[in-house]
Amino acid sequence: MARAAKKVKEIQEDTIFYDSLAQGQQLFLDGEITMAVLTSSRATLVSRDTDGRVKINWSQGQLCPVSWPIIKGGPGGKQNALKYIAFGQDPVLQSKLFETIAYSPSNPAAMEHVAAEYRQDDPFAHFSQLYWRDEEWYAANYGSMIDSILETIA
Repeated sequence: MARAAKKVKEIQEDTIFYDSLAQGQQLFLDGEITMAVLTSSRATLVSRDTDGRVKINWSQGQLCPVSWPIIKGGPGGKQNALKYIAFGQDPVLQSKLFETIAYSPSNPAAMEHVAAEYRQDDPFAHFSQLYWRDEEWYAANYGSMIDSILETIA
């Protein structure tokens, strides 16, 4: 973290820190930035919205696992939550979601239903260039990491 903070301080005057993923996407569309770290879905939408003028560099991209949490005692109960999760795993629905807003399918069977023109937008099509985020490290260090970043850019 100390090395990262030192590098950020070096480039801070030439860097824009954005508050939301939507803002990072909009900065590209407005031509205010030429490079950023975005989620694959936001980067894909920028590429589509600019007719490919903005391209995704998948090299050293980070894969982050996701989960479908069920809140204990939440409204609707566990069984309804499980039904919702099952519905969300439908491969045809996931393929349409992916084609529309580039949310990469969590069900691998969805890619069989994705039109060929969109398949290159799936991070797993570039798997050999990506790495898995270390979830154990994040679990142990997330709070101090965020504090360090905020201190650095303040």
